[in-house]
This record gives sequence, structure tokens and C-alpha cells, in this order.
Amino acid sequence: MREFSTNALLEVIRQWPAAPACRVAFSGGLDSTVLLHALCALREALPGRLSAIHINHGLHARAGDWDLYCRAVCGEWGIGFESFAVDARPIRGRSPEDLARELRYARLKEHLRAGEIVLTAHNQDDQAETLLLQLCRGAGPAGLSGMPPLRPFGAGFHARPLLGWPRAALARYAAGHDLRWVEDSSNTDPAFDRNFIRQELMLALRARWPGIGATLSRAAQVQAEAQAILQETAESDLARCRGAEPHRLPLDQLKALTAPRQSNLLRCWLASLSMPLPARTHLDSVRAQLLASRRDTLAKVSWPGAEVRRFQDELWAFAPLPPRDARGSTTWCLGAPLTLAHGTLSARLVQGRGLRRSALENDSVDVRYRRGGESILPAGDRHHRSLKKLLQQAHVPPWLRYRLPLLYSGDLLVAVADLWVDASVAAVPADAGWEFQWRDHGAI
Repeated sequence: MREFSTNALLEVIRQWPAAPACRVAFSGGLDSTVLLHALCALREALPGRLSAIHINHGLHARAGDWDLYCRAVCGEWGIGFESFAVDARPIRGRSPEDLARELRYARLKEHLRAGEIVLTAHNQDDQAETLLLQLCRGAGPAGLSGMPPLRPFGAGFHARPLLGWPRAALARYAAGHDLRWVEDSSNTDPAFDRNFIRQELMLALRARWPGIGATLSRAAQVQAEAQAILQETAESDLARCRGAEPHRLPLDQLKALTAPRQSNLLRCWLASLSMPLPARTHLDSVRAQLLASRRDTLAKVSWPGAEVRRFQDELWAFAPLPPRDARGSTTWCLGAPLTLAHGTLSARLVQGRGLRRSALENDSVDVRYRRGGESILPAGDRHHRSLKKLLQQAHVPPWLRYRLPLLYSGDLLVAVADLWVDASVAAVPADAGWEFQWRDHGAI
């Protein structure tokens, strides 16, 4: 077993980038106590000023005592200390472990300044447990890659310098330096998935294969390398397949790829849009329902926070559209913007274009929505055209057509959002006119 020492830790630190500060996430437990103690001995060799951050989840009756304990330790060791509270009370449908981790990292990221490094005390056993947990959840290479030793994080970086050592090596270091630490009873509660893996599964595996922790850590590294290759392939495929806008993906070159590369590319595309990543079943549905469908399909595939639809020969990805304004008709005085439930209309006075101002009474119109059968004589055209045909010719996606506000003066359809003005009320060069702008809150 590789022994832990300050000299060995220094070799890890030397691989870090220069930083104005190194901020240890200090819980007061064994691992973070060992990390902070060792870094105190190395503070002159660190790339930046050493300090500690404590996150108080408020879940344990002794959480306040632990906060005070961590503050006292840092005072004794001459380390700057900050403490922040998060509300990690369980939410129905959410894993308590996942929620607490998300809140903890969000708070750490929030308080990390440009170029600083936040250090967490994850060790080799944590890495092995993470791999097994992700494997039980059916994760692919990205999930099985485990925790990287250094990654960009907020305005700076997140380092895990203890990944090369098992928990037993850290315990020996603590005993050799007479260190004290706090014990969180929730870390032994088998109701939590990670604790079950640590206390039941890892013990059984270690009894059969004593070096299982190091073996699983190597397996995570192999998966990380495989994921890097997948990411490079996906980025290369995406560069060839990109559409005119980031949220649109042409189908011709996508269809030329094998099914695994299609799924790989779709994940990369959605990640590039900062959208929630889909489960495997959602990717299979995109390929089966959208890639293989007709050009005029109205099918969509959705999951929390995301939708993918097909329009003609492209896939479109976006957040779920907010509901359309439920009011059947709304009077709009054009001097001020009109905010609707799903978008905003605004108008400005211009010369020689738009809707002729003198054609309106009191500079106001009625805002309605499509019911079917509407028609308009677009300015510059010779014939009335059905709104349905015009929208098709303008390549407006079907899911946006019934969301477009229609502007009426009496019974006359005078304008369709910011797309068309009826020729009978269109401004000519000598006229003052209203020019419209429509922004759908859900449109890309």
C-alpha cells in the first residue's frame, strides 16, 4: 500500500497551475483533517495562500458544534477560515446525497475567485465507491470515469490531491501525528447508497481481492481515457454536422453515422447547448421517432428541461416552451411594450415603413391568436394569402405558429407579429408607421 506523506503530496501539488489561493473544503472529518494538516506543513511550497471553507448542511444535531470545531482547528493552525450554510433538507424525489453534494459544490463555486483552487479530500476508496455507484446506476464511460484529480471549476479549479491514497493510509498518517477529527454518524447509515457500498459491497470485494480499491481506481482512469476519445470523436462529428444556428442540427450527415456515433454526437450537441443530458431511452427515442420520421412529423422527444423536435430536415433542441397566453384578445396601446405570458411585443415609430399610424384609432390594436382560416395581403404582394401557407413558406416551425400574436384593427388582420403587414394599411414613404418586434420567451 502506498504510504501518504507530505513529500508525496508535494509531488502532486507541483502539477497544479499557479493560483492566488488554495482553499480546502474542510468538514472536520478524517480525510479533510489530514489534507489540511499536510498542506499546513507545505504552505510555503503551495501555489497560493492556504485557507479553509466549511459548508454547514444543517442536517445533523451537532452541525453547529462541528462548525465551531473547524473554526477552532483553523485558528490553532493559523489558517484563514470561512463558514457557509446551505439548506440540504431532503426534497421528495431527490437523492439526499446528490442534493447535498450539488448545494455544497454550488456554494464553493460561488465563493471561488478567479484562478483560485478549491481542494477536496476525496481519496482512492471514494473513487472506487463512485465507480461502483455509477455502475449500479447504469452509467456509461462519462459516469464511470470517476472523479478527475484536477478540473476547471467556476472561476478557478477543483483539485482532489488525495486520490492516489486509500483511506487506511490517511488514517495511519493521522495516528502518526496525533490528529483529532469529528465523526458524522450519517456516514455509517446504510440507508445511503454510498454507505451501503462502503460497508457491505467494498468489504466483501476487499476480502476477495485486497487491492480492489486501486484496481477500481485504474478502471476509472481507463474509462476517463475512453470518454476523452468519445468526446474528441463527438466534437469532430459535430463540427461537420452543425447547422446554421447552434440549436439546429441538419440530419443528412447525422444519418450517415452509425447508431453509436449518432448517440455520441447527440449527447455532445445537447451538452454544448447547456441542456440537461438525456437518458439512453431518450436518445433511442430521438433516433427512432425523429431521425426515421417524415419531414412533416410533429413528434417530439422531451425530458425535464429539454425538448428535441424535427422540422423538415433538421433537429431543433430547446427548453420546454412556456404556455401560450390564455387570453383570447388583448388590447395593446403601441406606445409601451406588451408583455404576454409567452413573449413580448414592442413597437417603435419609423418613417415610410411598417403599419401606417393614421390607419389606427388611438394607436392601439387587438392582439389575438390563430384559430384557422386567417388570410392577409402582405405589403408588396398582389394577392391575399392564407396565413397557413405564408407560415409554411417562411419556414416557421409548427410549434411556434399558434404562438404568434395576430394584430387586428376592428375585424381586419393588420399584422402578423413582426413578419407581415397588410398592404391596405402599410406605410408609404410619406407616412409615419409602427414597426413591430416580437420575442417569444421560449424561442431560441
